Amino acid sequence: MRAFARTQELAIQAAAFRVRGLVEIRAPLDELGYALRAFGNQRLGGGAVITAMWTHAASWNATATYALPVAASGTSGQVVLVDSMGNPSPASYTDGTVSLSLGEYPVYVISNDAATTQGLVTVPEGYAPEL
Repeated sequence: MRAFARTQELAIQAAAFRVRGLVEIRAPLDELGYALRAFGNQRLGGGAVITAMWTHAASWNATATYALPVAASGTSGQVVLVDSMGNPSPASYTDGTVSLSLGEYPVYVISNDAATTQGLVTVPEGYAPEL
């Protein structure tokens, strides 16, 4: 089981590195705790923000719920959730947050408020987007 989890983590990291030079924001979200992982990404020149989130725990089939900020507090609207197989579905958010049910495979949240995502991440020291 441990080898599978490590292989899955390496696959996720490889996918993240493939888009490395194409994004303004590419950083892990802060203060998620031990069992959650997330990265925020935005294409160079603006556009949609894509946040990938998943659980990471010692137990198999770990699950968690998380309220992800996607817009300013007090606002409501819709974002798009994309599962690990690429299937999109709309999701409503209220008070600026969308409720997510997370598992071992990433869920991708496509939103439009880059300022909110930038407030959630610490960009790694020395990171500079490539043009």
